[in-house]
Amino acid sequence: MVFCTFLCLPVAAQGSDDDPPVRTDQLLWFRYNLILPLQDKWQIEQELEERAFIYPWRQGEFRLRSHLIRKLGKGWEADAGFMFVWELEPIEPYRDDVSLRMEIRPHQQLTYQHGVGDRLSFEHSYRLEERFFEQQNSTGEYNNAGIAFERMRYRYELEIAYRLNNWMEVTAFEEIVLHSGPEVGPNPFDRNEAGAGVAFKLSDAFEIAAVYKYRYNPEGLGEEIVHQHVGQFILYHTINQN
Repeated sequence: MVFCTFLCLPVAAQGSDDDPPVRTDQLLWFRYNLILPLQDKWQIEQELEERAFIYPWRQGEFRLRSHLIRKLGKGWEADAGFMFVWELEPIEPYRDDVSLRMEIRPHQQLTYQHGVGDRLSFEHSYRLEERFFEQQNSTGEYNNAGIAFERMRYRYELEIAYRLNNWMEVTAFEEIVLHSGPEVGPNPFDRNEAGAGVAFKLSDAFEIAAVYKYRYNPEGLGEEIVHQHVGQFILYHTINQN
């Protein structure tokens, strides 16, 4: 029942003649998140995520992310790493003339978390990303044409979590994303994302989460407005060094 609403939404809509076309996508994301604590203040995380469109069913994206996290104290953490992304280009699941384009995305992040009482917590994340994309060759294909920098991205996310008991937690979040660079137009707005989820702790090593996300995402220079409704399932796996 959690994701029935977004599964039944219309696939596309059209506004007035003066408005940009509007498209609505429904997606499913599946993520495996491996957590390896190194010391009291350090840990490595590895993420693998598959993203797929539902209507029609086809692969949209595959992600591989590695990052190192250090606890700074007083609720602060520093995070640095990189991500490899293979994404549908153009991002239009109804077209046949699409291919997978690779992106390399280093990132740096600061996170601050503070609590209100024993159950309620707030987390603020500030992330900077440098985005390098595979380029087209003379035939218009993404094959042996090299990688080039195209844009910077600036992300802020607020997440509110409420722990119901020792094994269940509910969350709500919102993120705003801005970008700049030679391939970006005069409008710095990239997208807005909001959602909610629930997480269940199965053991000291495993936790599962189910999340709903709504994403408002203007494409290009605003030629098309894309609304995305996402159901995400995450498996967290912590390797205990003790």
